[in-house]
Amino acid sequence: MEGTETHRRRKRLSYANVAATLAVFFALSGGALAASHYIITSTGQIKPSVLKALKGDAGPAGAPGAAGANGAAGASGAAGANGAPGAAGATGATGATGPGAEVFTDNTLVDQATQPWTRLTSIGPFTFYAACWNENGDGNYATAVGYTSTVSGTVHGFESVSPSINEEYEGTVSVESSPTELYGVVYPASTSDYTQVAIITSAGDYQLTYAGAVGAGTCSTTVTIIPLSS
Repeated sequence: MEGTETHRRRKRLSYANVAATLAVFFALSGGALAASHYIITSTGQIKPSVLKALKGDAGPAGAPGAAGANGAAGASGAAGANGAPGAAGATGATGATGPGAEVFTDNTLVDQATQPWTRLTSIGPFTFYAACWNENGDGNYATAVGYTSTVSGTVHGFESVSPSINEEYEGTVSVESSPTELYGVVYPASTSDYTQVAIITSAGDYQLTYAGAVGAGTCSTTVTIIPLSS
């Protein structure tokens, strides 16, 4: 009887029962497989409309980040080209008379045809004179500087006679016992004379500056003498 019952139980394992059992097994094992492996490995496997629906709208922009540190200073650029020269400045005022100079002024007006020499000073081999006089008797005065000398020499310098003469001055001095005109100016042909010269002699060199100004009834003579050597 026992053998008969066992036999009966085995006959109950039909194909349907076996298939159902296997289906449950694969269902359970398939879930585990799906939990550890991805079936979709590329967006190309997803329908475009579905893929579009999966993408959300862009979020708002984030706050600006903090400013970065300043970069290192760049290399110095090449020097620029020189600018154009500026305009010449105005002529400066006449400087003060230097040490060793002697300045003499004669404003004495004399109504006579010849030069009324006024002695200024003696220096080295020279004695210098100045004169202001009414040369033509018409109220138009002349001015001049004169000299006497115990030696001869040469004169080199520059003469500016208003209104039209600006030129180098070349001349000589000679042995003279009576005052002799070195240079001068006459009104109205001219109104002023500024002459600066170096007098070169064997007894020493001198710088002489003569400034004469004349007009109707006016006259001024200023002489500056500076020893250059002895």
